[in-house]
Amino acid sequence: MKGWFAYQSKLGHKVCAMQVEGVYNVFLELFQREKFDRVLEIGTAQCGTTLMVRDALNELGQDDCEILTYDPLVTAPNLTEYTKKNKKITFLQENIFSSDYKSIKEDCLAVDFIKKPGKTLVLCDGNCKQCEINLLTPFLKPGDFIMGHDYAKTDEHFEHFVKDKIWNWLELTFNQISTTFFDNDLEFYMEEEFASVAWFCATKK
Repeated sequence: MKGWFAYQSKLGHKVCAMQVEGVYNVFLELFQREKFDRVLEIGTAQCGTTLMVRDALNELGQDDCEILTYDPLVTAPNLTEYTKKNKKITFLQENIFSSDYKSIKEDCLAVDFIKKPGKTLVLCDGNCKQCEINLLTPFLKPGDFIMGHDYAKTDEHFEHFVKDKIWNWLELTFNQISTTFFDNDLEFYMEEEFASVAWFCATKK
């Protein structure tokens, strides 16, 4: 059974990371290739991914990159401690989507956050990854990135190559976001590297 692990953050906090072990190095490679001005995360959960992304950015000297992370539930207390030491993380306890996940709530700060000048990375790891990608992608600027967790390209690929080998949760396949992908001029980025840790990754052309 492939599942979560305890992530030891650079500031000393140990948190539950609902990720494939080794994902830190893949994010590190992304940040070596691409410099982002801000990261929007949907689905803070136990803040494992939040802290990994912050640590990877800091390791490469990208301390000024802002992180805005959302979750409708109370998240790990360690995140509060971490934000006291690093003012570039903001956590908002809210759901930016309608209850049926068919729209984004009006006056949502996340949309303006994406549209700011500079390069934005959007991480979709909330309750409905396909909905999050389909709703947030239209706000991307050329050069922005969007990613989705618990991903395998097809159900068949998940069953044969991912389940019990890499990761045991499938909440996103390419078919669920293919229309959005092509309509918004997305292209895969580090496809194999991120697929190896159960993430979809694309950039807007």
